[in-house]
Amino acid sequence: CFPVTIRVLEFDSELVIDGKNLEKPVNYVLLRIKSPNIKTIKDSAITSSPVVIIDPRAGHGPGIGGFKQDSEVGVALQAGHPVYFVSFKDKPESSQTTTDVVLAHAQFLKHVIKNHPKAPEPIVIGNCQGGWAGALVSATHPDLIGALVLNGSPLSYWAGKDWQNPMRYLGGMLGGALPAIVASDFIVTGK
Repeated sequence: CFPVTIRVLEFDSELVIDGKNLEKPVNYVLLRIKSPNIKTIKDSAITSSPVVIIDPRAGHGPGIGGFKQDSEVGVALQAGHPVYFVSFKDKPESSQTTTDVVLAHAQFLKHVIKNHPKAPEPIVIGNCQGGWAGALVSATHPDLIGALVLNGSPLSYWAGKDWQNPMRYLGGMLGGALPAIVASDFIVTGK
């Protein structure tokens, strides 16, 4: 039985990995998007980066990345990329932790890389809390991600409790979001 979240996709998909079957079970699944409009090419021959879209989890409901033709899924398919979608089931597994979810996402990416050996590392698009997951996977497994796009993912190094999180104060003393904005300019332009 597919999770409820698959029904919000506008695109046909196939289940690739069900997180409940992993060593540390999670309620996430990796789907491969089937594209009826693009000629089927043998996976090993595809040389454009696969795109992996991580759907949001923070109460917004599933499907934002692929609920219509001009969504992230549709745009990536039109550009000729193989597309994967990380979605979730309504209820977490009983013992699931955030670490388990990050490890599951890393396993999903390893599978994608294995299926596209001639392509560069995947482009990962994380929406809202899916962006947090993408950022955590990127930090812990940097070799699995080619580019990371964070949509509506407010990552804050100054979050936390008073007097318990020193980076919170350091971030404020160094100009809040300004250092992150400047650093992103350096990363994008390479200067």
